[in-house]
Amino acid sequence: PAAVLSGWRYIESKNQKFTMQIPQNWYYSGSGSYYGFSTKPVTSDNQIAQIDIITSTTPTGNSIIINGKKALISRDDSIVIIYLPKSDGKIYKIQGLPSEEATLIKLAETIND
Repeated sequence: PAAVLSGWRYIESKNQKFTMQIPQNWYYSGSGSYYGFSTKPVTSDNQIAQIDIITSTTPTGNSIIINGKKALISRDDSIVIIYLPKSDGKIYKIQGLPSEEATLIKLAETIND
């Protein structure tokens, strides 16, 4: 694995075959193709970010490059969404609060599949 970023920690999804890093003070909960994140133990009401691994969508947004892959980012007042290609043809849909945009981009940069 890549070196762990300062203040971050390494996590792995065996069933979806990827690793990534998240801030050390974040909690996560996940099953199947969904992962939720919070600064407290994760509930459906306190998530500041989430990742869905999706198969069928036509994402829209502005082009950005993340780890050499063409990704898309869309923003509005309540949410930031990053669509990042997964090596198996699926798509990571990484979304969260606008205040977390820089963290979400950094998180996306640490994804390794």
